[in-house]
Order: sequence, then C-alpha cells, then structure tokens
Amino acid sequence: PLGMIPEGWTVESLGRSVDVDKGVSYKGEYLVDDGKPMVNLKCFRPEGGFSSDGLKGYSGPLKQHQLVKPGEVVVANTDLTQAGNIVGSAGIVPCVDGVETMAFTHHVYAVRPKISAGLPSLYLYHLLLTPEYKAFARGRAIGTTVLGLAREGVLDFLYARPPRSLMETFEGTARDLYELTQNLLARIALARQTRDLLLPKLISGEIDVSDLDINVGEDAA
Repeated sequence: PLGMIPEGWTVESLGRSVDVDKGVSYKGEYLVDDGKPMVNLKCFRPEGGFSSDGLKGYSGPLKQHQLVKPGEVVVANTDLTQAGNIVGSAGIVPCVDGVETMAFTHHVYAVRPKISAGLPSLYLYHLLLTPEYKAFARGRAIGTTVLGLAREGVLDFLYARPPRSLMETFEGTARDLYELTQNLLARIALARQTRDLLLPKLISGEIDVSDLDINVGEDAA
C-alpha cells in the first residue's frame, strides 16, 4: 500500500519509465586480472550501494546492451545467501580512471530510464534503495538455495511519482552529494594505496626517515 498520495503525484509502475537489460553469461576462462571491469554480485552491498572492490576483469565477447557506463543504475537479480540480503540491491556504476564502460554479468540488471520518461538516474537509484522496493524484490525472488529475480521484479514495482520539477530538484541536490562522496572515496583509495606502498618499505628500512623532522606527538610509542 502506498498510503496517501500528494496532490499532483501519480501512481505508476517502473516499467512505464525504465528498460531492464540482463548482463553477459560468462565462462571462467574469460576472467582475467587485466580485463574489462565487470560488475557482479560482489559489487553489491546488502544495504545498497556499490563496492568497487568486487569488480572482476573480463576478456570475453560482449554485446552493446551488456555494457554500462558510469552513473548507470544496476540491480542484483540473484542471491546466493540464505538470508536473501543481496537480491534487489541497487548500486550506481562508479567512475574508474581510464574506463569508459564496464561489462556486467547475467546476475545483474542494468535499469535504464527511457529517454522520454524524465526519470533522473539518481532519483531512480534512491527509489530502488527504499525498504518498500527491497521488500518487493525479495517477495518476488524465487528459488530454494539460489534466489532469482525476474525482470518483472523491477518493472512491476508500483511507486508514487512526483512532478518532474520536484524530481529534478532532488536530482540536483543528490548529484552534488554523490559527486562529493565519490571524490572523498577516491582520496581514501589513494591514501590506502600510498600506505600499502610505503609501509613495507618503512618497516624493512628500505626508506629511512630517521633524519626527517617529523613530529609524532608526545603520546607516540
């Protein structure tokens, strides 16, 4: 139940505004370290959101609809966990240096707003993060040991659609916050890479900092 709908809003299914594409069914021989980044189930957090650490490299054949660009919305359509925490989880494809497109597996849907729909991508993403959608997807997933979500598990979801002007206002605010988050995550990743590079050399003595004037504080060990 959607409850009270504000004046000017409409109730409709997502299928009126989006198309859903399924990714590539791949062979293990095509998984390589230096291949095209491929979105898979390990990229999805149970609470929603994208984990770049889960990306795999893929070198096999692809069709155009099996590629996603940064900023596109993806949804996990399979779950290998007994709790069913992953199925229906949504993420946004991140920007990765030097990567224009990524592949995605058959365990993932790309949820793409239709050109004429006027449904902003970040609004769509946050709609798919709602408890209402997650419950809907979990209820539509079938299977015993492996849960699978058909396309209708996205397309048939009913939601209250606000006027376009309100969605665009939300999109503008959310876009600023999303870009800030991505910038901070990129800085964190760079700091981790620098730490992982320097720490072994500092421990081994390969880099000598004994002559540097470094203030480590009075409480430093």
